[in-house]
Amino acid sequence: VRTLNNELTFLQTIFNLAKRRGYITSNPFEEVRKINGQKRKNYHPMTEEQIQMLIGAADGKFRPILWTFLLTGMRTGELLDLEWEAVDFEREEVHIRSKTG
Repeated sequence: VRTLNNELTFLQTIFNLAKRRGYITSNPFEEVRKINGQKRKNYHPMTEEQIQMLIGAADGKFRPILWTFLLTGMRTGELLDLEWEAVDFEREEVHIRSKTG
């Protein structure tokens, strides 16, 4: 739950910045609330329709970031530390390396 809430905070921040800079007119995460750990049983993953709406609402510059989050399950820090050398297009793999290791 903490990771999901951290990711939500990251996405809200990114989209708020994009809105302030005029790249988008509304933040699709504005009304999304964090998950309460006690109510975890009520959590449902996004539907395909919701994902399409999210991607459609995002500025083109943010779409690769959103798709990477959605398709890999990476955490914010992992995505921010990602380098091109870690992406294997032939094998369709992304290698996540720890900065501490």
